[in-house]
Amino acid sequence: MSEPAGYKPDDVEEPIDRWIHRPLADRLVVQPLLPMTFISPNHVTLASGALSLAAGLGWATGQPRLAAVLLFGSIVLDCADGQLARRRGTASRFGRMLDGAIDGVAPTAVLLGMAFHLSRDVHGPLPWLAAAAAGVSLGWHAVRYDAHKSVYLGAARPDVRLGGAPVQDASELAAEARACFAKRQWWRALVLAIGASWTKRQRRWLRGWRDGAYAWPQSPEERSLAAEHLRGPMRATRWLGFGLHMFLLCAAGLHPQGPWWVWGVIVGPLNLWALVTGRAWQRAEATYLSALRQRRPPPGPR
Repeated sequence: MSEPAGYKPDDVEEPIDRWIHRPLADRLVVQPLLPMTFISPNHVTLASGALSLAAGLGWATGQPRLAAVLLFGSIVLDCADGQLARRRGTASRFGRMLDGAIDGVAPTAVLLGMAFHLSRDVHGPLPWLAAAAAGVSLGWHAVRYDAHKSVYLGAARPDVRLGGAPVQDASELAAEARACFAKRQWWRALVLAIGASWTKRQRRWLRGWRDGAYAWPQSPEERSLAAEHLRGPMRATRWLGFGLHMFLLCAAGLHPQGPWWVWGVIVGPLNLWALVTGRAWQRAEATYLSALRQRRPPPGPR
């Protein structure tokens, strides 16, 4: 398995990122910044968040096309931060948590801006309710995708490091956040606390892997077995990732009624796809664990 430097493996990489966002990020951001070590990947992450806030403001002030341009820039930077960290070999757990925190800020700002913009013409709570439904659905999809990606990388590609262990422990993150708070490291404590909250939401899809009930592969052969069984549903789940949702929100700026269409896609077809891929993942997990038990010899008598 090989992928361009700084990219994630194709099995977990979102197609929209693989073919559009990451090539632009590599050419426009990563390559120019590689020798500039005084600019860290975390700086790029913060710049991505700033552009997403500006995009939300653009929607709120009635400038959807400008908002679309700003949001697309935010998406490219959101891809560039991780690519830059992996190219430099500086990927860290804090950077991963910061990226996740900004990923929560970006759609929230844009959805609020869209709802405010539409509420000028549509009286009543409908724009706000529709935006909230899209936001909840987006969060659900992103949690699912991140959880499945963490399990797949931990089981089939442990050589890939995105910052810390593939499957994060929410209690560890919360404890580290409290320690940073006690040291008055407010910024670090906030980011880790948000990361702990996000990881806690993944509990349903990480249950078994995190508590030791499911067996992690211990050899190249067992990792190949995990990839064989989990690759299909993992590749299907890629269409629920953050990149596609942000691209859709970006495209909404090209038409006056764009937000309604995009919200409908997120709440309708993508929610249905989340249900379908969730069931497929559960079946694949069960099949993999059964095959692994057959492969491993039973424990001998004590």
